[in-house]
Amino acid sequence: MSIPVLFAARSLGHGGGERQLATSALNLNRERFAPHVLSIEGGFWESRLRAAGISLHRLPLNSFVTARAVLEGWHLRRWLVQRGIRLVVTFDFTMNLFVIPVARSVPGLVALSNQRCELSLIPTRYRTASRWIHRAATGIVVNSSHLADELRQQWAVPASKIHLCPNGLDTERFNPAGRARLPELAGARLVVGTASVLRPEKNIHLLMESFAAAAHPADRLVIVGSGPEGERLTTLADQRGIANQCLFVPSTSDVAPWLRSMDVFVLASRSEGQSNALMEAMATGCCVLGADIGGNRGLIQPSINGLLFANEDLTSLSETLAKALAEPALRERLALDAASSIERHHSWPVAVERLEDTFDRVLHSAGR
Repeated sequence: MSIPVLFAARSLGHGGGERQLATSALNLNRERFAPHVLSIEGGFWESRLRAAGISLHRLPLNSFVTARAVLEGWHLRRWLVQRGIRLVVTFDFTMNLFVIPVARSVPGLVALSNQRCELSLIPTRYRTASRWIHRAATGIVVNSSHLADELRQQWAVPASKIHLCPNGLDTERFNPAGRARLPELAGARLVVGTASVLRPEKNIHLLMESFAAAAHPADRLVIVGSGPEGERLTTLADQRGIANQCLFVPSTSDVAPWLRSMDVFVLASRSEGQSNALMEAMATGCCVLGADIGGNRGLIQPSINGLLFANEDLTSLSETLAKALAEPALRERLALDAASSIERHHSWPVAVERLEDTFDRVLHSAGR
């Protein structure tokens, strides 16, 4: 009989953690594990999960610090018991705060919290609670060695509680096959691009500044994503005289064709745990450039499958971008190895096997 597992995230829309939750649930071995999914906001992943026969549940909450939250916590605890849930896994820090304490109140239930971003990105008012939650959880899932190091060094979390489960990727969907320019980019000499939520920490203005400094007038810059920085970035394109070279594409669930249109993908984020966007770009055959930070170092081997540049350093990024644009043989070699490395280490069969092995270990340790 398969083991009931609950995956929990605030949203099931756009975002790396949301994608990892949904694709993990979709790819679990149903003969071993029966996935259930809990969210507050829902999102476009709901239809795919429901079509796959996965049980979906909504948590009707706007705040975790109200009397309503106490009542919903009691309802969730009762639901966990009624459904016989044996393992709870969270996918963002807000659900750590609410779901893990409820899960730990159920005798024998195994609760895995998660850490998918650097500790500095957790809002200050939640850090003490987050540290306590990690200590209270049965274990903590991280997606990069960098985050495991942070937990050990900054929060003194025992190594035995930390479980490394790198992100997985659907390499049947994200691969280099059929690389070609989309019609919107016809005639471009070279295409530089990125894909992310348009938030300040993604540092997209640095990419735009470096493109203005390093690119040829016939090159194009594609920014795929939506978010609060959108208006600021379109204004910057006008100010830097590259508006006619820039193409802003709203967030889409079908980003692969845009990635296959890019020659060079740049991730200039100030902070990353393990970037799904970077993995997708590598898998689709882009030459990737990443800031020399945390999770990027676990994906990019400099001059082997990509290039690193100094974090938040315009000169370093501009020089690295200029090098990539000027050397077609280098771009081709790095892109080929990038796609191969993702296929070997981050395809869904590999990632799900790691996740299921983690579930087996923690359930066995807990006597479940």
